[in-house]
Amino acid sequence: RGVPRSRGAAGSFHQMKRRSGLLARKEQSRTLFSDPWKTFYQCSIEGTNMVLTEVGKVGDTVVLAEKDERLTLFQWAISDAPKDCRGNKFTLVHVTDGVKESFRAESEVEAAQWLPPPPPPPR
Repeated sequence: RGVPRSRGAAGSFHQMKRRSGLLARKEQSRTLFSDPWKTFYQCSIEGTNMVLTEVGKVGDTVVLAEKDERLTLFQWAISDAPKDCRGNKFTLVHVTDGVKESFRAESEVEAAQWLPPPPPPPR
């Protein structure tokens, strides 16, 4: 449980339909009663990278951060833990150090578009 799936994220992500969209990213360090999903990112798949640009609001204007963050997908796998990938949420696990990054889409359908199809059952 909680071990990354054997199908690597990079090869699978490369075949996904969804190439960009808005995702909430779970904050790892927060206070007990704060919303862990309050930070939104414009995310896209560019080659073997997932590019995350924080989205903010100044008054009524939506603004993007000037600097983006890149996750090299060859270094990340999709978590196998049942609680990590359900509904409109999914989690990536760093294959070397086990660090988790969790994301939430607007709907279960949108979340499924970010994830590769599951492997066929063994025969």
